[in-house]
Amino acid sequence: MTEFNPCFPPLTPTSLEAAEHRLNVSFPADYQEFLRCSNGGVPLTYQYFPVANYGDVMLGVLYGVGPERDNLDLEQVHSTLSDSLPPGYLVVGEDPGGNLLLLSTIGQDAGRVWFWDRVGLWVREDGQNTFPVATSFAKFLESLRME
Repeated sequence: MTEFNPCFPPLTPTSLEAAEHRLNVSFPADYQEFLRCSNGGVPLTYQYFPVANYGDVMLGVLYGVGPERDNLDLEQVHSTLSDSLPPGYLVVGEDPGGNLLLLSTIGQDAGRVWFWDRVGLWVREDGQNTFPVATSFAKFLESLRME
């Protein structure tokens, strides 16, 4: 299992519920568990996750919920980027190049993790630059590996 240098102290159930309320989302159970235990962080070793048919991507950081807004705070990042995201997607991390990891929170894709190539180096035949990574946040964490 990947170890993280934490961004913030683990969340209490009360602070987790408050963050969901402020963001107007319900976090999937496995993501709630991650926030209660780790609350974001930078991997202690280089970690990569696969994007099917495209290759491996290095994980830079998984955001957490902080006591104050900063560049590693989930709420701060989400508020900055929410206008450019489809409804129901939450920014939960990024690679070192600023491409984003998204967590779907509504509909049939709720709980799935996606990679958004903001730079546009990877573009599907349909012109989209968002790619499925894992069916759940727990599966995403399991997919992390050292190069």
